[in-house]
Amino acid sequence: SKDKIFAVNVSATQELSKKVNLLETENNGLLELTGTQAQQIEDLTTRISSLETLLQNLTNRVSINETTLQGLILSN
Repeated sequence: SKDKIFAVNVSATQELSKKVNLLETENNGLLELTGTQAQQIEDLTTRISSLETLLQNLTNRVSINETTLQGLILSN
């Protein structure tokens, strides 16, 4: 009967609505997590770049110190 079909339709629509709401909630959580992870990646990339620059500067200083030391050793 039409009433039975209508009742099944309403029930199915309600069930689908619940599933959509759950998926939207899950999706929003994943979007937030993705945004947080993207910021963390950006922060880590900046830190790596800074560390690479620092390492290069330290390497240059060590090289200068080695050259200076060799010069002092040879002059004695």
